[in-house]
Amino acid sequence: MASEYLKWKYKDVPQDKPLELTKQQKRKNWWHYHKWHVIIGAILLVTAGSILAHALGLGQTKPDYQIAYVGAAPLPEDTVKAIEAQLVPYGEDVNNDGKVVFKINQYPTDSNEEGADAAVYASGSSIRLMGDLESKQSCLFILENYEDFQKKYDVLADGSGSIAKSADTVEHIRWGEGSVLKTLELGSYTDTVLGKTISGDSNELMKEMYLTPRGYLPDDNEKEQQACRNVWARLKGE
Repeated sequence: MASEYLKWKYKDVPQDKPLELTKQQKRKNWWHYHKWHVIIGAILLVTAGSILAHALGLGQTKPDYQIAYVGAAPLPEDTVKAIEAQLVPYGEDVNNDGKVVFKINQYPTDSNEEGADAAVYASGSSIRLMGDLESKQSCLFILENYEDFQKKYDVLADGSGSIAKSADTVEHIRWGEGSVLKTLELGSYTDTVLGKTISGDSNELMKEMYLTPRGYLPDDNEKEQQACRNVWARLKGE
């Protein structure tokens, strides 16, 4: 009843006309209510594009040779960059992009973490190494102990380039004794371990390491096999 009364009471009162917005006002009003949807959508789109580009290798320099490092502690970044640069004269432009690029993939078994974090780190490193071995990504290996590595993974080469039948027949160069490796000028490194800054000589750090080639099966990619054997022969001084 009250609503009917109010209709009668205000029947002669002119009704407000709907406010007509200009096109500019409509755009501002829309932006006011939707700007965060647009911003978040743009961020997600850029992120997805970045992930896709990385997966496809767009805008990245593809290495001609990849080297897997497996040791207790990760190598200092200064040492890694020095090795990658010093090896360039011994390689060739395998992918025909006008550059010779070496890339070291690090798979350390220990970390500076403690407790559960250390276990997670080691597990993640092991999983990445298995992916590398399965895809035959790295054609050379820098190892602290090539015999144990061969017994565990059975991927290293003998003198013929085939997979070695035993750890005793693995072809290898000790860094501090190899005629080419020990002449590489790796310079010094600075690293942070457990919050402390340490420095040292990269050649001294590497002298107990071993460099070994991957062993290939007869049906593996012939071009990759030859490229790996060529760079290995140069590093042996042949």
